[in-house]
Amino acid sequence: MSEVADASEDNRDDLQLQVPLNSKNDAVYLGTVYMGSPVSQPSRVVFDTGSEYLAITSVLCDDETAGNYKFKKYDPLQGGFVQRDQQHKRCKTMSYDMHKSDSNKILSKASSKLTYGSAKLQGFIWQDYTCIQPLKGEGTMNAVQLKLELKNNKCAFFQFLALYKSQGLGHDSDGILGLSPHKDMKKKKLHYLWSLKDNGIIDRAMVSFSITSKEMGETPYALFGGYNSTQIVGGAEGLKTFKNF
Repeated sequence: MSEVADASEDNRDDLQLQVPLNSKNDAVYLGTVYMGSPVSQPSRVVFDTGSEYLAITSVLCDDETAGNYKFKKYDPLQGGFVQRDQQHKRCKTMSYDMHKSDSNKILSKASSKLTYGSAKLQGFIWQDYTCIQPLKGEGTMNAVQLKLELKNNKCAFFQFLALYKSQGLGHDSDGILGLSPHKDMKKKKLHYLWSLKDNGIIDRAMVSFSITSKEMGETPYALFGGYNSTQIVGGAEGLKTFKNF
């Protein structure tokens, strides 16, 4: 059953909710989100409507940069934990450094595994500010200024997978931002759109895309919380929406 789009979802003028995208062969689209506080750490991620979670490479990918987080693996033959076979360069990039963020928090002691097509990812559930726009205070802000900066730059205190091992992500990507709606309400905190809504950043847990080819000479982008009616034939009234849950 289709419905006419709600005109209140037209966010064409809110540039703070837009993320420019770069296309790879007009098939894969990458954009940048910003992790941590008070200094933003950029992570270039695939905007993926077929997966559900944010997973980004981190300093856990190398034992030399992991600090106190040198996770061992359980060996059932020895009946205990042992050193990993590969201790260095388990990822092609290391975009997130939890040691440089004052707001980071580890939430899991056991690792999680995700497989998205050819990408095989392993990591630990972390929580930190994930921002649509970069923080501009460069670590010189007091608590009141930081709170305002987090609000202005659309930052949600969000749960994600900090990777310690990745395969198949590609050279240009630090991770995957899953935007497919999760039907399990118990896992809402692991979904970026729901987190943006619960943090009061957007009114509706939705994202739209302006997808262009290289020949058009325009920059594609993702728009969180709504859509741009100027890019729809017939404006807002020309858009039909379909509820899937």
